[in-house]
Amino acid sequence: MQNQEILNISKESFELSSDLVLFLDDSSSVTWHNSAFSAFKKDHNIKGLTNFVPHKLLQEALDSHKELYEFSFDFGLLHFRAKLSRLKHVGTCILICDNTQHRQSLYNLMYKDPITKIGNLALSIKTVNDFFSQLEDNPKSQMLIMGIDFEGFERIDFVYGYEFGDKVLTNFAKQLQDFKTGNVVCRTSGNYILLMHKYEEDDGFDLDEFKQQVIDIFDKPVVIDEKNSVSISTKIGAVILPKDGKNRNQAINSIKLAQQESKKYYDTVSLVFYQPSFGHANDHILNIGKKLEEAIENNHLELYYQPKVDVNNKKIYGFEALLRWHDPQLGFISPADFIPIAENTGKIVQIGLWVFEQVCIQINTWHSKGFDFKVSLNVSIRQLQDPNFISSFKQVLEETKVDTSLIELEITESILSEDLEIITQLFKQIKDLGLSISLDDFGTKYSSLSYLTNLPVDILKIDRTFIKDSCTNVKDAAIAKTIVILAKELQLKVVAEGVEDQDQVDLLEDMQCDYIQGFYYYRPMCVSDIDTLLDQIKLKESNGKNCLTL
Repeated sequence: MQNQEILNISKESFELSSDLVLFLDDSSSVTWHNSAFSAFKKDHNIKGLTNFVPHKLLQEALDSHKELYEFSFDFGLLHFRAKLSRLKHVGTCILICDNTQHRQSLYNLMYKDPITKIGNLALSIKTVNDFFSQLEDNPKSQMLIMGIDFEGFERIDFVYGYEFGDKVLTNFAKQLQDFKTGNVVCRTSGNYILLMHKYEEDDGFDLDEFKQQVIDIFDKPVVIDEKNSVSISTKIGAVILPKDGKNRNQAINSIKLAQQESKKYYDTVSLVFYQPSFGHANDHILNIGKKLEEAIENNHLELYYQPKVDVNNKKIYGFEALLRWHDPQLGFISPADFIPIAENTGKIVQIGLWVFEQVCIQINTWHSKGFDFKVSLNVSIRQLQDPNFISSFKQVLEETKVDTSLIELEITESILSEDLEIITQLFKQIKDLGLSISLDDFGTKYSSLSYLTNLPVDILKIDRTFIKDSCTNVKDAAIAKTIVILAKELQLKVVAEGVEDQDQVDLLEDMQCDYIQGFYYYRPMCVSDIDTLLDQIKLKESNGKNCLTL
């Protein structure tokens, strides 16, 4: 076989190689290289061989005159293993640079999240698109996708630092990746993770077991140190493809709908699988959400105030500010309909700040008329999770110069399912602003003496469910009485809400409850009606009459 024929056959075999292959003559000049090196040379702007392989190493390899000489070298952040072999009687050396690590590095750059080392958004897109492209050839193939969101993770980053937050996320990702072979885990944005698992329709895949394994990962607190741990609220929306989506966009939309549903539950981990009915509900949600944005812009939201009555003297002690919305086209929209939407979309942060500002202004207005009533307003968990919550409220207080002792924040008791250390720190910051704190819906979820003794709370608000049947249900009455006794021992005030008849008033008075709120005395009223009421009360007081109601 002629020398040129040997060279041509060698070139043909190396042309298809993914390794970088170069032919060198006796003067170390490149006489040929394969396509892999051509692409690499173009991508890295390599002008000559010595710009790629260190001249000294290459010369040592050539001078060795060995039939096979192995060495390694670094090119930027990439590491190559090289072999220099000689074709006898041809006068040509073949330099083969192992490109495996380079390919892996490119893969990592394209498809790996640099912090958690799991997949990124690009890999999630590729994985789902590959599934759909292969579905025609394998119609029994299915893919389970879980969208995993962590509520309040920003506050963990804020309190413990981003490095700790990244460790928590990495730990979760590793557990998700390891508990079952074939799991693909991707961090698609911020603290959002996608878990994907492909399986065959009849291969014995146990969906319930898989679901439970995922829940178990997130259902236990994350240990910070020997004394502290963090419970993270995890909301998971799940779909099974192709049943719940015929393409990637449909799959994403179904995951979002399932995740919206999961946020209705207060469990530490809530996992909801997509149902077609979610789509119909979503149309209503989207319409309300759009209208809500218009309401914010056009000042269609309004505050009503419901009086609270002092049990001892039967006089108005203060008010609770309640948000109301009357849409020009849809009419009155219940807070039960639009508040959850505001929370899920994040609009509640903007709305909540507006409510706080309006309450401060109203307190000042009443003060100018000679009334100093304490006003409470509801603050959602979503607001408390906002890193700017304290600073934004502080700014409003500074601008309005309101008497902070007249403001009470009502925070639902479910907040106690969050990390106690974070909540305690947040409550102390609220107290530093001069505001009072009331635990709303008390007795329905996480009541605990240890929580109450550690948290700087001022008021307990007995949930209306215990008041409704308190006169006929011994257990409800016992719970209400226990809450009052507990509050007295801890030197806290008690408000009973949902009081609707005289029997309930008498029972609460016997229990020595401090304040009553409910339709028996007053319904929520607009500001103009409240002003009329206050004028009449002032007139009655000036005439020496006891002012109970109109």
